[in-house]
Amino acid sequence: MNRLALALRLPPHVLARRAAGMVVRRLGARRQRRRDFAVPTYAAETPKSPIAPLLGRLPLETIRANRTWILSAAALWRRNWFDLLGSGWLHVRYGMTCPGIEGTAYEPGEPVIADRDGAWLEGRINDANLAESRRIWRLIDDPDYCPIDWQVDFRSGFIWGEKLWSNDIRVGAARWADVKVPWELARMQHLATLAWAYALARDGDRDAAPAEAYCRAFRNQILDFIATNPPRFGVNWMTAMDVAIRAANWVVAYDLFRVAGASFDEPFESVLKRSLLEHGRHILANLEKYPEGRGNHYLADIAGLLFIATALGERRWLEFGERELLAETRYQFGEDGGNFEASTCYHRLSAEMVAFATALRRIRDPDHLDRIAAMAEFTRWITKPNGRVPQIGDNDSGRFLKLHPLFKVMTAAEAKARYANLDHWSGLPDEAPYLDEDFLDHRPLVALIDAVLGRSPPGVWLDAAWVESLR
Repeated sequence: MNRLALALRLPPHVLARRAAGMVVRRLGARRQRRRDFAVPTYAAETPKSPIAPLLGRLPLETIRANRTWILSAAALWRRNWFDLLGSGWLHVRYGMTCPGIEGTAYEPGEPVIADRDGAWLEGRINDANLAESRRIWRLIDDPDYCPIDWQVDFRSGFIWGEKLWSNDIRVGAARWADVKVPWELARMQHLATLAWAYALARDGDRDAAPAEAYCRAFRNQILDFIATNPPRFGVNWMTAMDVAIRAANWVVAYDLFRVAGASFDEPFESVLKRSLLEHGRHILANLEKYPEGRGNHYLADIAGLLFIATALGERRWLEFGERELLAETRYQFGEDGGNFEASTCYHRLSAEMVAFATALRRIRDPDHLDRIAAMAEFTRWITKPNGRVPQIGDNDSGRFLKLHPLFKVMTAAEAKARYANLDHWSGLPDEAPYLDEDFLDHRPLVALIDAVLGRSPPGVWLDAAWVESLR
């Protein structure tokens, strides 16, 4: 019905073009599906050059100023605990019992005993990818590592599956199942915080875990994802936007670890580089730009592609990405700086993507920078005296890079008393500290843009400090 309603609104020539394109895509998808089940979908080649460095120095003073929340969040994330989209903090793993939504909770999947050789992957990964998946899994260097279930909606408990071809997955059919939960987790936006914590540990912070604990968590979570999410299989290859955001977060976190003094083994770096190549190719093959329009999805495709291209030195991707970034900024933001999707939170998401990509590529086009400056002014004018913006329009908590998430700290008991969605949640003991992320405090965005424009020092904001530390 949605497609029919859209068809009735489109001009005839646009409708004809869309219909023809749909037929071509479906025929191509059938061929691709047959091939993907017959031969490995992992890339046959690996980029030879090392991942290009981004930062010239570590913003250590700013990291120290944020040590309290960094160490608290990193303590949870390095042990595979996550709180996304109202789930409450949960240890995400195979066989977990989920709290459910509105009284509906799906039965837990089978628990996994993950052997070092990767035999546990048999029956989960499609046959063509199994051998390579097991090879990657064997690179995980922690014998006690507990694999993350990247396919579960850990609110309702509904599970998709690693063997499903991504284009075969249809969302919305299962009651209360929200595919955005695994999508949000697989963006892996927590990895930068692990790098900040690693820097603190290397700096001698006595409250930090051993530095190697953060580095190992970063390395093994990425290997876990790549081993259990072969390209074009499972829910996490369904949209190019999520692929792009994940890749950008990998690139940034890897570079933060590097500049903080970490070094990684060649087998891990080889797997990471190849996966970044796979991510870039997937984005280009599935760009979310349509004849009748586009929005923050396409902007994410472009921004993520620029991070991949910078890391791998892909010149043609860079030329395409920079050209499209300028065009999309003009298309998606008005002269007053407001985003055309009429949402204060989508304004933040889209402005983040433009600002981070502009800083990365050192784009100095005057008209482009003027529009970015207007984005910050727009956010300043809608910010209330308490430092938060009003929620106008949609808010799905989407972000591009989470270099500086903002948390309110309470006990788990206080969180359960405050939020109805935690009625059946029991992830943490009542007396445990509960980090509650605030998505309506957009001050880090303003500081980020000020840094891009060279207006003011970063102060306490890590987004801005990252920009000022670029090579």
